[in-house]
Amino acid sequence: MLHEEFRQTTQEGWQAGYGEDAWLTDWECTRTRIGLKLIGRAGNQSLLERAPHRPVLDLALVCYLSFEMGRGCSGAVVIQNHNLNRWGIPEEELFRQAERNREILFPSECIPMEQMLASLIIPEVETAGEFPDLCGPFHAALEELPLYVITNRQRSLGASAILSPGLLLRLTSEKGWADCFLLPSSIHEMIALPGTMTDMERLRWMVRDVNECAVRPEDLLSYSVYRYSRLRNAICLEGEAEWYPLEY
Repeated sequence: MLHEEFRQTTQEGWQAGYGEDAWLTDWECTRTRIGLKLIGRAGNQSLLERAPHRPVLDLALVCYLSFEMGRGCSGAVVIQNHNLNRWGIPEEELFRQAERNREILFPSECIPMEQMLASLIIPEVETAGEFPDLCGPFHAALEELPLYVITNRQRSLGASAILSPGLLLRLTSEKGWADCFLLPSSIHEMIALPGTMTDMERLRWMVRDVNECAVRPEDLLSYSVYRYSRLRNAICLEGEAEWYPLEY
């Protein structure tokens, strides 16, 4: 249960301005800490039975409670159905609040891969976050294609940024792409590249290689390749006909 997980995780460094129980029982104290994250549906069936979520193709959008721990660390716990009962709010209100917080507290970013790699080598360029070692297949692909990292300012739990209203539409419009591919690097980020790439097996290999060599099991998002269509403003699993519409 969230209450017990939260107590255990923060027992060494509670830094909230309210009492611990207030954050767990009072919605008004909690609402400014709610975020959104994408997780894979495969392997998370048990969690999704207990947690409010929105299906997104083979993924699921869930809400989490962000909190600060001691020694400059932070954490996040997925919100479950019993927490809504404790707060006395409907599921719709939870997601409305998380969406409000998205661009205020966890603003989305689309960063050229070269800039991100530089930040991993020279920490002063950017604040390093939760990124895995991207210098493998993605780095090699930079010699042929422009790559962009889609995440949030915190560089943590940022793969859901692909759902931010207008983000993919702006990227493809600015770059003159009719569509683009989205490669899941982890739950923290997605990699976008032009839809002109024709070697699907190579794209799948890139995702598989990063997942197996650079991503911790708990951070793995998906082995799938996704396509975004600017005309439809929607995403799909590459090669499949089901489209998930995005907001403008």
